[in-house]
Amino acid sequence: MQEIERRYYTFDEIELKAKLAKNGFVSKGAYKFRIVQYKMPKGFRFRIRDEGTKITCTLKKEKKPFDIEYEVIVNDFKILEQMLKLLKFKPLYVFEKIREIYTVDGVECVFDHLPAMQPWFEIEAKTTSLLSKYESLLGLKKEPDRDIDPYKHFYGINRGKNKNLSFALKIKPKKDISTFYKILKKQQTMHLVNE
Repeated sequence: MQEIERRYYTFDEIELKAKLAKNGFVSKGAYKFRIVQYKMPKGFRFRIRDEGTKITCTLKKEKKPFDIEYEVIVNDFKILEQMLKLLKFKPLYVFEKIREIYTVDGVECVFDHLPAMQPWFEIEAKTTSLLSKYESLLGLKKEPDRDIDPYKHFYGINRGKNKNLSFALKIKPKKDISTFYKILKKQQTMHLVNE
């Protein structure tokens, strides 16, 4: 399956959820994902992801204005991980996130939550025109990608080479401590469909 997607960082979450409802989007719930991202040649990203209800294997090719995404559904995360290890694929990092999913007309909109981080929002569609249509209906504007380590930027946390993340965080913030724990507590109490 090939998809086009765009990510947004600047929005009011409550207002955006109201616009999703107004435009006929249906909530599919919130799910915890486990993701393994692998080292790849420049211009490519490769991952396997356990979404709780399905397991996907995805290759993304960086291309302007939209990355090209190729995705297949597989049935065994552990076996695929072992196969990739045998093929000498090296994990770059392993992380968890919570994804809230909304759908309408084959378009998927999601709020992605990394541990202790404000969510970002994505629109995924099959065509550029469909993506643009819902971007406009939801009052969103294209934003530049963020090429930063958000944990260092927002909380002063230098994770070094350890890019692995889970909701059982063992790292401690050096700045904006109350925001860090407030967001993490909210995430840890979210109702998840797959737990």
